[in-house]
Amino acid sequence: MIFIYFWIAAQIIVEMLPVSSSTHLYVLQEFFKKRFTAIELKDFYYFLHLPTLIIITAYFGRSWLQLVFDAGTLNVKPFIWVIIADGITGISFLLMRKSKKEFPVCAGLCITAAALWLTAWSCGTRSIGVWQYHDAIILGFAQSVALLPGISRLAFTCSVGCLLGFSLVDSFFLSWLIYAPLMAVACAKSILDLYKQHALKQLLNLPIALVIIISGVVSYLVLIMITMMITTNTFFLWGWYLMLPLALCVWLAIKKRS
Repeated sequence: MIFIYFWIAAQIIVEMLPVSSSTHLYVLQEFFKKRFTAIELKDFYYFLHLPTLIIITAYFGRSWLQLVFDAGTLNVKPFIWVIIADGITGISFLLMRKSKKEFPVCAGLCITAAALWLTAWSCGTRSIGVWQYHDAIILGFAQSVALLPGISRLAFTCSVGCLLGFSLVDSFFLSWLIYAPLMAVACAKSILDLYKQHALKQLLNLPIALVIIISGVVSYLVLIMITMMITTNTFFLWGWYLMLPLALCVWLAIKKRS
């Protein structure tokens, strides 16, 4: 049971980092020789997006409202752009789920590292208030690419946002803006599925609730740290960190073949 606490904490905390949380959970499972049931691995995994959703909503909520209510006037364009981006991502998710082809995790980690390094020099000066439909389309496809194993959604969408001419700060803001609705849908579906399977009471006991709360607090502090790295243009340093999980994934792959 102790392992599930580590697994929950890792998911909630690492989700806030540009390092592919799914890869870290994979490494964690392999090292501890743990295998989860469908309920634990899929439904509960998406349920654990709820703390992240609450944190980023509290953190960015005021800025999101300012974007929607521009100078006191309702601006519907952000809604349209988010729907476009998330619609592309949602369709891509359904198509990828039907595909039986596997994408190598190590390749995904290399792409994530390259995306992070790219943010160090590709930042632009475009204002978030002037993003257009083609930006939403491109960011939607960027989120779709991040569905592949090893590719961090946060890192990849931030780098693409920079290539579109936005500053790293605005790219970071946009990345969470277009991801929030997807998390909300995934959380709602997971809660419904867990309820139908009579698993909510089993999983949401006091110890797990405490782990979720403590991990959520740590995750909030991590978000503050990441924001500081964004503003000081040191976000790219996480690319060097990724050499560690990359080495571990290579080692695990070699170990499995031997």
